Amino acid sequence: RGAEPRFEDCVFDNNRTDPGGNSFGLGGALDFFYAEHSSVYRCLFTSNVSPGLGSAIASYFSEMLVLENTFVGNTSGVNGGTVYLNRGESRNFHSNIVAGETQGYGLVVVINYVAHVGCNVFWQNAAGAIDGAPGFENVIADPMFCDGVGGDYRVSIDSPAAPWNNVCGAPAGAYLPGCATEPSVLPKILSVLDVPADQGGRVSVSWQRPPFGAPGELFSITEYRLYRERTSVPGGWDLVATVPATSDSVYQSVVPT
Repeated sequence: RGAEPRFEDCVFDNNRTDPGGNSFGLGGALDFFYAEHSSVYRCLFTSNVSPGLGSAIASYFSEMLVLENTFVGNTSGVNGGTVYLNRGESRNFHSNIVAGETQGYGLVVVINYVAHVGCNVFWQNAAGAIDGAPGFENVIADPMFCDGVGGDYRVSIDSPAAPWNNVCGAPAGAYLPGCATEPSVLPKILSVLDVPADQGGRVSVSWQRPPFGAPGELFSITEYRLYRERTSVPGGWDLVATVPATSDSVYQSVVPT
């Protein structure tokens, strides 16, 4: 009681608490009771089990900050959740990924005092995402782990947990985006429209740059090239336009048909 525990960059895997052994089986990995200024930051919780109310974390009468953690495949009691927060003058649950709770909710908050819940990603939690505090800017969507089966819980750059894909502008989960799918690094064609009154001689092509496609960013692009298929030569293409890359998100060019 009165301690100020802090957990940062930790991994909690395959822990279990039994009924009667720890506050009636609360907190498969961590159990906080009258803890002040407690924080859990950038940790990974996988396959933890509690027959009680918090398969990964349970907190009673504690000031809690749970920030940028990843919770996957934990198992609580049927009325519990991966994280269970009860009472406490300040309870903050922000920018976490909670996925695959096998029996309970992703998060259970008993409405006492102040609870701030926001900018989290929930996915496939058996009883639902949140019980007790809807919060703000939380999403229910696939976090798109790079290789969850193989234990790589980084997320794709297309993930809703990536800061450029959510309204909070902040990363969710313990790890920054670390993989990409091919469509994310290619421009997306938005439209190909006929230019009027030129007898079909030209079209207006517009496209969207890929994430981080501006010069000097992750996928540095210096120019876009537009090609026209040469139907008279199988497999042949003609270069019809070159457009310098800028920081614009959408481009447009008029090219001959």
